[in-house]
Amino acid sequence: MDNVNPGEDPRCQRPIDPNSEAFSEEWPSDVKRCGEFLQRHPSPCKPVCFKYGSKTCRFQFPHEIVEESGFDGTKKSILLRARDPTINWYNPIILTSCRHNHDLKFILSGRSAKGAMFYISDYITKNDEQKYDLMSL
Repeated sequence: MDNVNPGEDPRCQRPIDPNSEAFSEEWPSDVKRCGEFLQRHPSPCKPVCFKYGSKTCRFQFPHEIVEESGFDGTKKSILLRARDPTINWYNPIILTSCRHNHDLKFILSGRSAKGAMFYISDYITKNDEQKYDLMSL
C-alpha cells in the first residue's frame, strides 16, 4: 500500500468535488487511495476465498497481468488491462464517486451471462436472518 494510510477509510470521506479548482490535481491520488483500500484482494487469501470447499481462491486471485485491453479471439473474450494481479477491475469514476468496491466484467451472452444472472439474483435475495432467529418468530 504505497503512500496509503490504512487508517484513512475512503468510505467515510466525501468524494472530491468535481467543480473544485483542485479536482484535476487531487483526483488521481484519490483514485489510487480508493483503489488500494477498496479494490485490493488480501494476500494471503481470507477463509471466504475457500468457501464451498474450493482449493484455490474462488475469486480467481491473483489474476493474469494484461498489458493492454483487447479482444482474445481464441478465448472469445474481452480482456481488460490489469497491471496488478491483486486489484479488481474497476471504473475510477464509479470508485471515487460511490466509494465502494466493485468488479467490472464483460458479460455478453451464454454461460457467463447465465452464471451472472444466478449470482446476482441469489445475492440480492439472500436472507441475512439466521435460521434460529426465523424459528423464534
